Amino acid sequence: MMTNAIGLPSFGSLAHLKGGDTQQYMFRLRGKVPPAQLRQVTTLGRMEVVWTSAMGEAGRLQSNTVQRKLPAARGVEIHLLSAPSEVELETPFEITCSVTNTSSSEMQLQLTAAMMLPPATAAIVVDGVCTRNLGTFRPHSSQSITIRLLPIEPGMQKVTGLQLIDVLTEQVHEIGSLADVFVLHHRL
Repeated sequence: MMTNAIGLPSFGSLAHLKGGDTQQYMFRLRGKVPPAQLRQVTTLGRMEVVWTSAMGEAGRLQSNTVQRKLPAARGVEIHLLSAPSEVELETPFEITCSVTNTSSSEMQLQLTAAMMLPPATAAIVVDGVCTRNLGTFRPHSSQSITIRLLPIEPGMQKVTGLQLIDVLTEQVHEIGSLADVFVLHHRL
């Protein structure tokens, strides 16, 4: 006779917790609203756990409202849209990003390769001109950009060292790490 027992996923379909046992879970919440609206949501809801004991008694536990702190306003946000996972050494490749002006004022943005790293330590560099005007960004507007890069060191490398500069205010926005790319040696 087959039963449809429901147990805890990490223990298999027939596993159950005994008295005094604990199990921890981590959940990733994804919003159903556009990212721009989600940035302003502080209340995420409640968590509810329902169970049945071995004797058939039902139990229920509900948390207080789950809150979160809003991230600090950055003025400009950049999100990776596409990047290859593997590239060949010394062969140019492209990544595509979305740049968004999250502020309430117009910006004149410029993409530049930061000169923070000495060339000897840079594993992936910009292929071509190191400064590029992206144009005018109205408040809360986005634009897709493509960046051409050149890997010069093999192994797992991070795409870093880029900055967005607002030409009107001279404010510098550090981009941070955009992607991880595995750089292969030349194929023979």
